[in-house]
Amino acid sequence: MKSALAPLLALVLLAVTPAPVATPSFDPHAYDDPAMHFEAPADYYLVARQQVDSTKLEGPTTVAVWLKFPRQPNMRTMQISFEPYDGKDMTQYETFVENTLREQIDGVFISSKKQFALKNGMPAYFMAVTSGSGFDSMRIYQVTWFDGLRGVTISIRGRLGELTEDEARAAMSDVTAVRYPIGRL
Repeated sequence: MKSALAPLLALVLLAVTPAPVATPSFDPHAYDDPAMHFEAPADYYLVARQQVDSTKLEGPTTVAVWLKFPRQPNMRTMQISFEPYDGKDMTQYETFVENTLREQIDGVFISSKKQFALKNGMPAYFMAVTSGSGFDSMRIYQVTWFDGLRGVTISIRGRLGELTEDEARAAMSDVTAVRYPIGRL
């Protein structure tokens, strides 16, 4: 009689034991916060990422960095940064970004800037920037927008002549953004 109850008891225990809950997997290519989603290309390697409270930003803050071709002469560095901004629109923020670049980098040249829309229609600017001279010349491409609370910049940097606009646009293309949801968190 004992042996007949053992399998029945095992089945009852299996039926009432809760199934383990799957933990979400960490995606090293994705960066998400309440107002944006970005997906880095598969050939970029995450080297740093942090979540910040965007309502308490005190200055420019890098929140994610990826590398392509790490420790190689043709290395690419992609980063996302936030900064507090109390302006009113995207055009004012783009002017602010341009002026900040000119103050921070000697010999900076902004060769082009174009307004466009992110994948979901959020207005943004795409900028091509050159800095340095000779063998130290760098090319920076960046996508910049203002979400009502902060300025957001995704940039990719590489040596001048090696990083192309098409490569940069493709690397930074998987991004969506909305107005920062102040008061809805």
